[in-house]
Amino acid sequence: MGYCALFSQTGPPGDSVQKAVLIDGMMKYTRSFIVMVMDVLILIFTDWLSLAVRFDFLFSSIPSRYILLMRQIMPWQIALTLAIFYLFKMYHFIWRAVTVQDVARMMIATLTAYAACLVMELIFFTRLPLSTYFAMLVLQVVLFCGMRCVFRFTKLISERARSGDVGSDRIMIVGAGSAGSIMMRELITENPQEGKPVCFIDDNANKHGKYLGGIP
Repeated sequence: MGYCALFSQTGPPGDSVQKAVLIDGMMKYTRSFIVMVMDVLILIFTDWLSLAVRFDFLFSSIPSRYILLMRQIMPWQIALTLAIFYLFKMYHFIWRAVTVQDVARMMIATLTAYAACLVMELIFFTRLPLSTYFAMLVLQVVLFCGMRCVFRFTKLISERARSGDVGSDRIMIVGAGSAGSIMMRELITENPQEGKPVCFIDDNANKHGKYLGGIP
């Protein structure tokens, strides 16, 4: 009679579960902290870059009052932006599964934080050049959203790279709706040994000749 041990441990099973939960929690907070630090760096970068663009990167021509004003505004801007991002749960996304709805929420959070900081600056501080605010807006939307989407893009690239290491079977999926999309991703990411999805079939004529996830 044969016996297969799934795992071996010296302590009770509960200890391993608790350790796994603890490690997972620490990793989650570490990732959130790293993203938060990157947000701070993006804010600092976009503020100074916007000011540099306004004066054609001639740093000697930037009036000292603007440099002093930027230093006064920045701590308040960072605190307000991070608080708004936290309220919008910007540090709770599963970055490797970002959807279109998540990107929309990122943009709304970024625009809300930008508007709140702009109102604060106009009320309590002297105004910067108007072109600086426009450059800040564009850079913040691109960098805040782009930084969060890069994890998703990395996963997609990895999935494509691994698409050759799949089973020899070619799989046709019936139905090109949400269920078919879920099945396709499951086959590509979780069970590539089952085979490779090569096409969908669907009785909806509007979907004919189109692609879902790069598959016809």
